[in-house]
Amino acid sequence: MKPVQWTTRWSTFTFCAAALLPFSVAAAEYHEAPALEAAAMAETLPPVADRLPLHPMVVTPEESIGQYGGTWRATMFGASDHWWLIKTVSYEPLIRFDAKSGKLIPNLAESFEANDDATEFTFTLREGLKWSDGEPYTADDIMFWFEDVFSDPELTPAPAKWLSTESGPAVVEKVDERTVRFTFQEPNGLFLRKLASNSNIGEIAPIHMYPRHYLEKLLPKYNENAEAEAKAAGASSWAEHFGNVTGSLSRWRYAGMPTLLPWVLTSPYDDRGLVAAERNPYYFKVDPQNNQLPYLDGYEFRVVQDAEAMVLRALAGEIDLQDRTIATLKNKAVLYDNQDRGNYHLFDVPTPDHNQMIVYLNLNHNDLAKRELYQNKNFRIALSHATDRQEIIDLVYFGQGEPWQAAPRRESVHFDEEFAKQYTEYDPDKANALLDEIGLTERDSSGFRLDKDGNRVAVFLEVPSDFRPDWTDVVELMKAQWQKVGVDLQIRPLGRALIRNRALANEHDAFVFIGNGGLDTDLYLEANNFFPHDDTGYRTFALLWSNYFAGLEPSEEPPASVKAQFEARRKLLGAADPAVQQAAMQTIIDGAKEAFYTIGTALPSPGYGIVSNDMHNVPGAIVNYGPIPYIGVVNPEQFYKTSN
Repeated sequence: MKPVQWTTRWSTFTFCAAALLPFSVAAAEYHEAPALEAAAMAETLPPVADRLPLHPMVVTPEESIGQYGGTWRATMFGASDHWWLIKTVSYEPLIRFDAKSGKLIPNLAESFEANDDATEFTFTLREGLKWSDGEPYTADDIMFWFEDVFSDPELTPAPAKWLSTESGPAVVEKVDERTVRFTFQEPNGLFLRKLASNSNIGEIAPIHMYPRHYLEKLLPKYNENAEAEAKAAGASSWAEHFGNVTGSLSRWRYAGMPTLLPWVLTSPYDDRGLVAAERNPYYFKVDPQNNQLPYLDGYEFRVVQDAEAMVLRALAGEIDLQDRTIATLKNKAVLYDNQDRGNYHLFDVPTPDHNQMIVYLNLNHNDLAKRELYQNKNFRIALSHATDRQEIIDLVYFGQGEPWQAAPRRESVHFDEEFAKQYTEYDPDKANALLDEIGLTERDSSGFRLDKDGNRVAVFLEVPSDFRPDWTDVVELMKAQWQKVGVDLQIRPLGRALIRNRALANEHDAFVFIGNGGLDTDLYLEANNFFPHDDTGYRTFALLWSNYFAGLEPSEEPPASVKAQFEARRKLLGAADPAVQQAAMQTIIDGAKEAFYTIGTALPSPGYGIVSNDMHNVPGAIVNYGPIPYIGVVNPEQFYKTSN
């Protein structure tokens, strides 16, 4: 079987069944954490050799063999910050990205292979894998997900796009107790990348996280009392109850479900303000000296409602590793100056993002007058010229960054200087001329422009109140800038989850979010800043056009230019040849440049994080790829502390 290879400027993803032999350890004698050893001696746990698979995965530590003990302390912001959990402690898919090479390597699967045209993918699980409660993890668990979750319209109303091609969804079959095969009717060129990304939200299902022996009881197929038990648990139906246990956010609000992760949730993400976990005694990885991982006993992530509280905890030496929310440019000076006080140092977090913040006007607005205005390219260009990006960069981002549209970074093979810089010049006169040209010449007594119906031209911009505090400062500056050209920017702080739900219901006027997809690894997985497709709700700027291609309602036939982008995306998804994929992506990028769907602000400068001086095996730089659990990729199971 020939190797299949994906190459980008930043990473090369290669796999070959012959090249990826199962990892194995050199000796049959394993070592474990003292508490687990005591439990094994007391016969409350099986011996460690019986808890590990026949061929454990060997993780080479970043710096040194670790020591057991200690807790990873960090903070989470607000009620819906489960992305921190996804990106740190839940990266255990069938296959994964290697932290050093960027290649796809085995994980739960000890080997995997594909046919030459990328229509058939086979995965063989490690022999002897076990859930955290000691029950075997086999092909039956994956088949449970496929047959009883993915294939049930009550639980999965629409097949995930990454698991489908033009003719329909994949067929998953059990080859034997350890082997499953995914078959598509057409090539699915991004299947392995998507499978390894494990973003665990939106269209990417955590197919490896459904313990059949535990979840069967929630389904009427296996339990005639499932409906009554669901209502007793406060759900309206068995399907809602199942979602309450297994959903991308709700699974973190529910302790008790067996897992394959390094740590088992003990304190769920609820109003107690502490998300905590303890080591999984059946975790399937070891270090080169046969020490069962993880080294750390567990984690404790404090939930705070004020971003300033994160800084105070850092200065008090109560954070061991974190970048999310705390590591803003605004905080960098105080965090840098207090490294000795807080017993931490900074590490680099290069970003693939192409934009600090993007404004997404709803091009398919339910208000037809607004829809017409927002679909007018010159209106969007006018707002772009009305935005003083250098003022934003100087005042909010401390002079770090440069004016930039929603366009790939310089390091991308798809970089286009003209695209990145178009309409970024701050020019109120040009903005006023464009607004006059499209007929918005009348103004009210406050100087704001009026539309053809005599209504004030106002943009109601939804801004997450529980994420990226810098955005509040940015939009306040934009409010004053847009007022100078007669556009009333009204800021609406809302929770991220509510903004997402409103976008997916097409109830929004406009919102802001991150510009990810600046580098090729990120871009090919998430190109939704460049054409109107997004089912996560975070970049939904034309829901009806997106629904048209997804076969969902409500929908609206899009312009020919949008159709060309979707056709290019289909071509990319159906290609096994990387050259064909690249050409298709370029079509999408060219279309985005011409359409100018969204309004960018600034190219982000490299980020940073803080790591305790007592925390070891943390790389000096961790690239924050959007759809990939970036801290999870560097194997947090091999982190350890020298002071507990």
